[in-house]
This record gives sequence, C-alpha cells and structure tokens, in this order.
Amino acid sequence: MQAFPCLGTGSGGYPCDNAAQVALTTTRKWLKTHKDKVDMIMFCVFKHIDFEVYYKYLNVIFPVE
Repeated sequence: MQAFPCLGTGSGGYPCDNAAQVALTTTRKWLKTHKDKVDMIMFCVFKHIDFEVYYKYLNVIFPVE
C-alpha cells in the first residue's frame, strides 16, 4: 500500500485543486507501467473540502469503465 497526503495544501498554501490533479494524474500514469507493484493506493486528506476535491477529480482521472 502507498499513501499520499495533500502535501502543501494546508499552511503551505498550495491550491488543493492543483494538488489533487497532480497527484491523481501522476498516479494514473505511474500505474500504466507499475500496476503489479502495489495492491492499494490511498490518498490521505485532512479537511472535508480536500475530500470533495479529490472525489471530483478521482471520477474524472479514474473513470469507471
């Protein structure tokens, strides 16, 4: 399992929308060639707004096929 927190989005001031898009897009690209390396990937969020943003982009970047 790999876990990824919303780094920089709290006191660092980095926009959560950007952080979520980068994290999810990068993970999707990485999985194309490394999907056999992990069983689970977890995105850790602290605030409910972070959850909402990740949920919104998760459905776009990892669509149900």
